[in-house]
Amino acid sequence: MNQTMRDYIKRRVWWCAAFAVGGWLMFPLGAAIEPSLPDGVARTAVWIVGFIMFGGAILKVRLVRASRLNYPPPGWKPPPERSE
Repeated sequence: MNQTMRDYIKRRVWWCAAFAVGGWLMFPLGAAIEPSLPDGVARTAVWIVGFIMFGGAILKVRLVRASRLNYPPPGWKPPPERSE
């Protein structure tokens, strides 16, 4: 695994963006399939899952962006020191 810090951060942010879009799409999906779901928890669960996915993805993006200087990604090796 030979990736730079930039590649690692971009990949993590893209995954978080995909989850955020998926969570955001759960709101119209929930409205579309709500009449066919049984009353009670099942109707509410679609909205709650969408909210948790969207909110969790946004929080994770903030953590990925804030942690870029705290620790190296797994499998990342620093470049060799230059000898002059």
